[in-house]
Amino acid sequence: MRLARRILISALAMMWGGAVSAAPEAVTFSLVSSVGSGGAFPSSSTYVPPLPLEGSGTIDEVAGTYDLTLPDFTIVIDVVLGGAPDPDDAQLDISGWGQAGTFAVGGAMTTSTATGAVACTVLDAAIGSFVCALIDPSVAAWPPTGASGDFGAPGATIDVGANTVVVTEAFDANGGQVQTTYTYAPAPEAVPTLSEWGMMTLGLLVLTAGIVAILRREKSPAA
Repeated sequence: MRLARRILISALAMMWGGAVSAAPEAVTFSLVSSVGSGGAFPSSSTYVPPLPLEGSGTIDEVAGTYDLTLPDFTIVIDVVLGGAPDPDDAQLDISGWGQAGTFAVGGAMTTSTATGAVACTVLDAAIGSFVCALIDPSVAAWPPTGASGDFGAPGATIDVGANTVVVTEAFDANGGQVQTTYTYAPAPEAVPTLSEWGMMTLGLLVLTAGIVAILRREKSPAA
């Protein structure tokens, strides 16, 4: 009887392990908008490919963790001087963009680690060289809630009810800010891999063998 119980426990453990590994907490993650306001030098940004830009990752609302990525993209920047149309000034090529970290109950971002590189190309020598001199060659980590750069801003927050991440960063002492909004949604349910199906199938076979052993023992006459 002890052997049969062990078989049953092993079978249930294998089936549970296969089921859990087949259902990751995955999300689709999208960069929806990035809007600048105020500041001494307003600018416009054109995204290639156009927004929304869809990536992927995981957000665990219970544990308060996230790990998100976006595909490579380009931002063309035009600093607007005097309100008149002028040539584009700089081009940013972002590759390997990623953010991972933690957040607290209520949505306050607590930690963030970024991955990715930013390459700046001067398109207009007069302004573009100035823009590129200010660009960090690495993707910046999301600022914690309540802290953003040298000039202060709300930082990053996550709203698990609305499924949004809003990052508000300051970029100069004149009050200029840029607010970037992301959204996320549950990804389509993952199809179990061949190894996961194998794990669950093996669990069923072992479970069946355990049940058969128990039934045989119950039907056998007592010695």
